[in-house]
Amino acid sequence: MNLQVVFKKYRNTAGFTLVEMILVLAIMLTIGVFVSPIGISFYRSQQLNEVYDGLTSAIRQAEMFSLSGKGGQSYGVYIGDNEYILFSGESYSARIVGEDSSYYLPASVSVSGPNEIVFSQLSGEPSVTGLLTISLGNKQKVIEIMASGNISR
Repeated sequence: MNLQVVFKKYRNTAGFTLVEMILVLAIMLTIGVFVSPIGISFYRSQQLNEVYDGLTSAIRQAEMFSLSGKGGQSYGVYIGDNEYILFSGESYSARIVGEDSSYYLPASVSVSGPNEIVFSQLSGEPSVTGLLTISLGNKQKVIEIMASGNISR
C-alpha cells in the first residue's frame, strides 16, 4: 500500500472540529454553573458544622475539667474574633496562659452571645447562661448554656 494513501485516509478523520470543541466547552460550563452553588453551599454547611461541633466540645470539656477538679482550677472558654480558647483559671484575664488550648475560628463565621464562659470548680455551674449563636451567611446553629451547667445542642 502506498504511504501517501494511508496518511491521506487518516488525515481527514483524526481530531476534533472546532464546533465539537465549542459544544463540549458549552456543556461543561453549563454543568459548572448549576453544580457550583451546590458545592459552595455544602462547603459552608460543613464549615458551620465544624465550628459548632468544636465550640460545643470545648465548652463541654471546660465543664468536665471543672467538675472533676482537674489541677484544682476552674475552666472556661473565651470566644474571640478569630479563635476560641479553652483556658484554666477564674477568668480569661486571670488564666494560666501555658495551659491554653486555642482553636481557629474562620473569619466567615460569626459567634454572638457571651464571649467568656467559666465553669466553677466541682459544681460545674457556668458564670453566664444564655444562647451562643453561630452564623455563616443565612445559616445558623445555637448552643444553649443552662444554669445547671448543661449544654443543649
